Amino acid sequence: MSARKTKSKRTVQNNINTSKVARSFLKEDNEQIFKWAIRSDKIDCEHSDFGFHHEIQKTFIEKIAPCLKSYTSMRWVDIRQKGHCHDFDVVNLEKEFQERIVEKFGENAPETLFQIKLTGKHRIFGYVENGVFYILFNDPEHKGYIVEKKHT
Repeated sequence: MSARKTKSKRTVQNNINTSKVARSFLKEDNEQIFKWAIRSDKIDCEHSDFGFHHEIQKTFIEKIAPCLKSYTSMRWVDIRQKGHCHDFDVVNLEKEFQERIVEKFGENAPETLFQIKLTGKHRIFGYVENGVFYILFNDPEHKGYIVEKKHT
């Protein structure tokens, strides 16, 4: 990883007040049934690449909502056993995503997010609070999460 990316992560991370972060996923949440919600003050509706702008509404109705609905009969422990649904540290997001989180949450920015895979590349990111997944970002091209390439 380049020094530049490391520096940008530190800069954004310094803006996250770790004493007031959204509650991380706890072990006792594992037994809860999956629920999801949208908070209009936190979901990103503006960004052209990963926001839920008006062009994405059809995708939400046709792809995202049915996927989330399919999880509503499952416990968190079962969802987390799927390799494509997992927690990750905010510092592992591209800088632009990190900046949007700080912009939306201010001092209460979460340190960890949860990812749900919809299709091959398509992901949605959010945070979990009291067993509820709150949707933040739509990432149709899997551009937001830094993945180190293997065997390169």
